[in-house]
Amino acid sequence: MVKKYIILILFTLFIFSGCSDNTNIIITPKNMSITGLPYENNEYMVTIDETHFCNHDGKLLFYSDSQTLQNNQNLTHFIYNDGNETHVVFEVSALQDTAFMIYEGARASNNGTALITRSYNRNFNYNTNNFKVWKAPTLTTKGTLFYTRGIFSKNTLTTSRDLNEIILKKNTNYTMVFTSLANSNRVDMIGTYYNYPCIVR
Repeated sequence: MVKKYIILILFTLFIFSGCSDNTNIIITPKNMSITGLPYENNEYMVTIDETHFCNHDGKLLFYSDSQTLQNNQNLTHFIYNDGNETHVVFEVSALQDTAFMIYEGARASNNGTALITRSYNRNFNYNTNNFKVWKAPTLTTKGTLFYTRGIFSKNTLTTSRDLNEIILKKNTNYTMVFTSLANSNRVDMIGTYYNYPCIVR
């Protein structure tokens, strides 16, 4: 009996240590405390990734853009992020060789054309005012380069996606620049983001 409870305690500590950075949420039946595994009536503890939970709650958002570029032509986005902690992942596809760069601390005299942000959960119309994106801005300051990536492709649509989220600096503007290194180059991109924490604790 003592051995059984020692194993239970160690397993419980393992579960909670994995959630210490708030990346997972423990879901249990209503009014049920964590006293043992498995639960009675074949009910088990389940953990899910926070972004997955945000998606169910309608708070995982995205914006997208697409344009055909010629050699040395740019597709430029201007991003505004306020005092919230915004986590973002960029996915970029290109038909030809393309350079992708992000600059921090940008300034614009004209923001350009607004891009629409949407929720991945189409049952929600949730949106935020803290994160906004414009296309083709008139820049006065591009900002400081802190991120660069290359896509190498020859007439085949090639996709590159971040493995980790970028946490944007609060109250800071950004410039994203996609530069085509060949003619007749279609460039597609999706930015996926959420405000942390999107789950009320």
